[in-house]
Amino acid sequence: MNRYRKHLKIQQSEVTNLGLYNLYKKIRKKADVNIYEMNLSKNNNTIVTTPGKIELRFCPELSWESIARTLSIISEIDNNAHHEITVEMKYDEIERYEKEGYVLVSYGKIEGDRYRVIFEIPFSRTSALKKFALSIYNSKQHEVKDVVWNGGNKRISTLYEELNKFNWKIDKLQLMGEKDIRIEFTESKQTKKEIDKIIEKKIT
Repeated sequence: MNRYRKHLKIQQSEVTNLGLYNLYKKIRKKADVNIYEMNLSKNNNTIVTTPGKIELRFCPELSWESIARTLSIISEIDNNAHHEITVEMKYDEIERYEKEGYVLVSYGKIEGDRYRVIFEIPFSRTSALKKFALSIYNSKQHEVKDVVWNGGNKRISTLYEELNKFNWKIDKLQLMGEKDIRIEFTESKQTKKEIDKIIEKKIT
């Protein structure tokens, strides 16, 4: 086993009370690491976040309010976040998408009057974000969407703090740097341990 790999288990309630960024700063005092990946869940929906990408896995049963709120929170944290889609359509339909806030990236003719069109959905445009949310809500499929963003320790922590207000829970956190630190968050009601003692015992 890699001697630099560390595994911690921390109760959900403790990180909720402390705040994810404060937990990260406590660990950062012991090891030069950055947040590499964060896993959140709510019912059967999951969000996997890295500094460069947010992967949204939404079930068909997720409400319109939850979808729209999640996208809006991402937008507020990073206004430059965006998602890219490829659509097959008639040429004269392209303008309608642009009027709704989508940004045309490229297009190519398939056959007849059909084109393969690539759009960027900028989270900075309310109309585009609303259309994107509606497309997810109206789909009967298990939706997996990749959002490109400029994350980082503070922004990833803020994403957790904001989504936690609406009952999203953190399941796992991976920190990478001079050590590989993997944290599992549990609902266990076992004997309470102070976070400082867990960090001191497991990381140093």
